[in-house]
Amino acid sequence: MVVLRAIGRFFAKIGRWIRDTAWVQPLLIVGGIFAIIFSIPYITKWVGSWFTDNSVAYVKFYSKYQLSVDGCDKKESKADGLLTYLEHIKDGSATDKEKKQYGEKFFIAFVQEGCSGCESNYGGFEYLSKNYTIKNSDSQFYLGDNAFKIHSIFCDETDSDIEYDGNIFDHYIFENHLQIFETACEKATDEYNYNYLVNKGGKGSDYYKSAEKLADEIQTPTVFLIDATTPEYAADYGIREILFSYEAKSDTATKNTNEYSRALTLVDAWNGTGIFSEEYTK
Repeated sequence: MVVLRAIGRFFAKIGRWIRDTAWVQPLLIVGGIFAIIFSIPYITKWVGSWFTDNSVAYVKFYSKYQLSVDGCDKKESKADGLLTYLEHIKDGSATDKEKKQYGEKFFIAFVQEGCSGCESNYGGFEYLSKNYTIKNSDSQFYLGDNAFKIHSIFCDETDSDIEYDGNIFDHYIFENHLQIFETACEKATDEYNYNYLVNKGGKGSDYYKSAEKLADEIQTPTVFLIDATTPEYAADYGIREILFSYEAKSDTATKNTNEYSRALTLVDAWNGTGIFSEEYTK
């Protein structure tokens, strides 16, 4: 009984404290609300740290090299300018100004946000952009006489000034330069003459299935390697290689990062070696 009375006195004291200090409770509630409000920025930052930076980093990377579709309804966009340059490469009318502006050897990456293949591709591009060389021919990242260069076009870009409810890239850019994409389709599906397709498995491969859609729509990621330095590619609008979500080059001799090995695949594309060559063997 002594124990029960002691317990009873304890709870009685708590009850009296609550009764006598009831005026404190609203202050505690208000204080708690303000504490939550002031903590929101820190909570947001903390929650954001749960996610990898890659989901944002790849968009930020491509954005640095972005050519906007703004003005494509009048064929005046920066993206139009680049593709018009490819048309000039084909007909031999490319100017020195265009060559200086866009380069004579470069990648074009057609990308969009929320694209897993665009995200996986970007690591190789970023690594190569930081590690390529045009001086050291012994380097695995030697690109010859032309420095690494890339342009990107976001296929999901919008423009509030264009009165069109659908995808403006498909409606304007793709349609206005359709012959470029049709030619890329023909090249990428040539199972007898296009080395990369042959080495990827030919007509029955996933690569072929992606390539045959090029004449009807642009899927992301799609990557063109343009080479205006070699006349043999002029008929193909300067398109030397076509990649989609490309794989890392196998490197069993040493253990390197995925970005490193992906960059080596891009080097092979640039130089026409490895899986992009006729002599390639698995």
